Amino acid sequence: SSINYYLNNKEHLVEKRKEYYFQRIYNLSINELEDLKKSQDYRCAICKVKTKLVVDHCHVTRKVRALLCDKCNQGLGSFKDNPQTIKEAAKYLERYN
Repeated sequence: SSINYYLNNKEHLVEKRKEYYFQRIYNLSINELEDLKKSQDYRCAICKVKTKLVVDHCHVTRKVRALLCDKCNQGLGSFKDNPQTIKEAAKYLERYN
């Protein structure tokens, strides 16, 4: 049955789904993703923490920028990927530090 097939091949099927996802969304192969992780020493490109990483990309061009931790990725999203707003936020924190 299809349930038995899934249970017997779950790991392979999950891996295939992941491959398809990264290829379709980011035009990245699993090998390219692994190379990117290695090139960043498995660390977030912003905070340098070694943790689970997500693909950060430009929402307009869909071009992959780097791998980030969830918090840094969400931070960029909160500032709508606007460098000027992020600079203003940094100045604000320095003023009150």
